[in-house]
Amino acid sequence: MNDKHKIILQSFLAKHVMSESQLRDIYANLFTDGGNFDNVISTINEHLHFLGFEIRKAVDESDGLMYYAIVNTKIDDAIKSATDLTPQELAYFKLILQAIVAEGEEGKITYHDCLLLKSKVETTSSNAISGSRADILLQDWIKCRWLSFVTSSPSSSSSSS
Repeated sequence: MNDKHKIILQSFLAKHVMSESQLRDIYANLFTDGGNFDNVISTINEHLHFLGFEIRKAVDESDGLMYYAIVNTKIDDAIKSATDLTPQELAYFKLILQAIVAEGEEGKITYHDCLLLKSKVETTSSNAISGSRADILLQDWIKCRWLSFVTSSPSSSSSSS
């Protein structure tokens, strides 16, 4: 990894998330002799891998643009403690995501179906997620844009995806 790669990595540390156009602008300014954008990202990823990090890309559903970010690829105690959610609440969120993915191209499920998924979280009676807690969690996840609430046409129901 050379200094140009390190500048791209430092850009991620400063900005956290970059649109594809932002990242390609930085790349174009550094690698004026051409080169391959994907190879540069792969080279950086090779050096980040042993630390448990990787540059990944994803499409933002709200604007359709591609974004890049450095993500943690290891689940360890430090990562588990980085959230205020209980293990049961994390399992609940994971069930919702699995249900959304299982819906195929539509990629959405109803709010009511999200609420019903709480009963599938393996818990003891003392740490079960109540209906009101599930509703609060869904509202919080919508508010922080982990999920989105979509109001469909009158002939179909409202969905969370």
